[in-house]
Amino acid sequence: MQTRGKKTKRRREQGVVVRLLEDVTQYGRRETILRVERGRMRNFWYPNGMAEYMTSARLATLGVPVDEVVSKPDPWFVAVQDGVPAEDEVVAGRQTMTLRSVSASRTAQLLETLLPSTLVFYRKPILADGAAIFGSVSAEDVVTALREVLQASGDEDALLVRVEPRDVKFIVTEATSLLDGDEQSSTVDRIKALGRWEVEIVVHGSQNSNSEPRSVEPVRKAVEVIATQE
Repeated sequence: MQTRGKKTKRRREQGVVVRLLEDVTQYGRRETILRVERGRMRNFWYPNGMAEYMTSARLATLGVPVDEVVSKPDPWFVAVQDGVPAEDEVVAGRQTMTLRSVSASRTAQLLETLLPSTLVFYRKPILADGAAIFGSVSAEDVVTALREVLQASGDEDALLVRVEPRDVKFIVTEATSLLDGDEQSSTVDRIKALGRWEVEIVVHGSQNSNSEPRSVEPVRKAVEVIATQE
């Protein structure tokens, strides 16, 4: 029983390393890298877009030991949105270390120029003459393809672009009336048939100046699902 207690305590102390995507009261300002409880990140921060997970690869790009990159939560920090402007903070006797990021407009530009107009996926149809496929093409599949293109581009800014599965939606058009031909569009996180689809990618990025818009129009690309030749 004592051994279990020690293991549980050690796991809780380790937590998970994240980067804040917005100012968070009692933790720190946007882009601060810190270690927090897994449950807080999994259940609240990540679903609400408040922070992103920091992978070993991204930490390695900083070229310094993890202990020097990760800051401790600042209990005295108050976020701007809570009514008190944030000032330059010094955490644990050193300046808070952050990652360089790209603006939302630059992110949109990279997605528009580097990604092909059509992303192609191959799936096996359930019936030889049917459109339904085994499995699906999901938002996660699209994100994986996007990351491969961005990483292979050689552009330093492209390596900093953040796209998550929750940012990708397939646009599906359905007929609402067989008589007058009206159509209605909706979004889904996966498609399960052969064909050509439009996909919408929500753009994230830092706001580098007062003139930088707080939101940028989503980037739209096409996804084509083709039957495997088996």
